[in-house]
Amino acid sequence: GDCLNPDERGICENAPAINLEYPIAYGEDGYQYPSLFAISRTNDWRIHDIEFKANTNYSSLAGGATDIGPFLFLRVKSSGFRTMIALSHYRTAGHDQFMIVDSDLSGANNNVVYTGSEQLVLMGNDIRDAATSHVVRVWQAYSAVISHNSLSGSSLTNDNGRAALKLHG
Repeated sequence: GDCLNPDERGICENAPAINLEYPIAYGEDGYQYPSLFAISRTNDWRIHDIEFKANTNYSSLAGGATDIGPFLFLRVKSSGFRTMIALSHYRTAGHDQFMIVDSDLSGANNNVVYTGSEQLVLMGNDIRDAATSHVVRVWQAYSAVISHNSLSGSSLTNDNGRAALKLHG
């Protein structure tokens, strides 16, 4: 359909939305670490022009540990999750071309974005409100572009001094 009231990133007010709830509290018996998109061993995925909402017991919107990319989030609006984007640094072979562009990501319990990749791109995003940890944590990057983002709201429920952007080598 027609895009109604796009914001400054081009995210439409009437974009399709997926609402996710996870009934078992994180850490309780029976918890299964759910990830909507299990992206290990993926190739050439593009997720765009959609909204995702979850409670903070839902583990991640996208998570994986090996052979990730190319992968693009474009004009995605998302809130909730424990760690919204969770690219593990265990067995990192093949993380290449992971991109989040013109998206609005907020309200994670831990990190909003926990990532590493060759050819990493984080551009034009509003990423905010990580309750207990860093907003964006990049554990490894080669040929990365992190540009024109608004990053804010780390450690909302404590005073542990986490950063809006944490970079590792």
